[in-house]
Amino acid sequence: MRPEPNSPDSNGPTIQRSNGPAGDIGTPAALTGAYISTMAAMLNMIATPAVAKSKSTVPTVPVDSGTREMLAQRSALVRARKDAEAEIGVLDGILAPKAEALREEVCRSAGYTASVSLGGAATYTQAHRYRTVPLSAAADLATIFDGDFARYFAESNEVKVKADSLSNELLAALVAACAKAGVKSCDVFEVKQTLRPTTTLTQERVTRADTSERFARARAAGLVEPAKPTIGEG
Repeated sequence: MRPEPNSPDSNGPTIQRSNGPAGDIGTPAALTGAYISTMAAMLNMIATPAVAKSKSTVPTVPVDSGTREMLAQRSALVRARKDAEAEIGVLDGILAPKAEALREEVCRSAGYTASVSLGGAATYTQAHRYRTVPLSAAADLATIFDGDFARYFAESNEVKVKADSLSNELLAALVAACAKAGVKSCDVFEVKQTLRPTTTLTQERVTRADTSERFARARAAGLVEPAKPTIGEG
């Protein structure tokens, strides 16, 4: 005779049966109605992604269907523009060194020019602009450019009036004479001293081979850096 499942002599697992209505063969205690409801709620939370609450305090106004359609078109165009600008940036990064080499060839053979047309399809321009050159770089640049240093770099002094210290009365006193107003200049002005690359450097670094070589050394040392060139439509 086979032992009952709940019998001590049984080798199988012990299953507890519920005291349900007549005809109920019994449900394991772990699967009660409350447990099933809890599990269903948890599964529903997992299946539904959490939506971040907007921190914007700008009020939202309703729009009609036509406006909503135009806004959707605009969003698509903005995304397309961002993608196109990213791709153009990659292409410009590849084209710029090639275009600069071609511009230098033109400068050395026909004289200085800031811009060249690339096959009539685009215009490459390297303007007379540089990143700020600190005054502390003067000694190193003088070593590299030697006797041409004074021709290629000039000291630049920028003076700004501190906005929080300038009253109407003080402005009138400065116009008349700062000294007579009894004001220390350090309390009124912010002074910034830098080196300014001259137009002579801008021109000769692409027309003279020796200057080009020295400029390359200064650039590699992080002492001077021209502004990023531009490539526009031809």
